[in-house]
Amino acid sequence: MLSNQQEIYRRKGLEMVRNFIFLAITALVLIGCIGTTHNFKIRFNDIEGLRKNDQVFFDKTPIGVVTDVEYTDTGNYLVRVPTRMSLSHPPFWFFGLSSLHNA
Repeated sequence: MLSNQQEIYRRKGLEMVRNFIFLAITALVLIGCIGTTHNFKIRFNDIEGLRKNDQVFFDKTPIGVVTDVEYTDTGNYLVRVPTRMSLSHPPFWFFGLSSLHNA
């Protein structure tokens, strides 16, 4: 049986290992997002003038361009948007589409 002091050391050791594993996994996920192109297909009921080659913005910074706008059999639009993210733009997918043709 372990003494109280040994039990405290054991728990702290387990906590350190758990924290290290969490940080390692987080680092691998972030490294996987560096310079990666993410291909989005976004469905809209109305595109309000959005066209091919319109820019996609994140935090007022352009991160991609609309590559295709397709009218579907279900009566809505499918917009294809490849985006390129970096560490300066974390992978929080809050971005906006802007039509240069509506300005």
